[in-house]
Amino acid sequence: MKYLPPFFSIDELVGLVVPQCEELARCAADQGLALTPELLRLAVRVGVMEPEKIRLLIVPRVPMPRSPEIRSVFTAAGLSLEHLGSITQHHAIIMREGQHRRSEIWCHELRHVAHHECFGGTRGFMTVYVQELIHFGYGLGPLEIDAKHAELLA
Repeated sequence: MKYLPPFFSIDELVGLVVPQCEELARCAADQGLALTPELLRLAVRVGVMEPEKIRLLIVPRVPMPRSPEIRSVFTAAGLSLEHLGSITQHHAIIMREGQHRRSEIWCHELRHVAHHECFGGTRGFMTVYVQELIHFGYGLGPLEIDAKHAELLA
């Protein structure tokens, strides 16, 4: 376990990150924008089962995890939190201003929505995702590789 902070289990780390993820998803559900017809079609192409539930929240800066333990895992795994362009939390895509113009980011994030659906929501997804960050580092785990492959559909 390459990036696991001392004295923390996967379940403890996921327990720290899930409440913030769910808070972001609620914020996007309340304030976010629905997808355009074109993006709805793209969502279906990349495997999203309920594309009509997706909401986009455009923000000046993608929020960083509040937990220092989670921040340390993400940073140690090579995830540049200061330059993060977008994150997905179940049916919510939180995107930094200007990123929505990049077509490949849509395919990537929509594929992560499909991952969330597959794992039954945020807790299921984050359990797998955090383990992949710990074991492989950012960008090298199966979920990120799968999302990168989806970018080819852009």
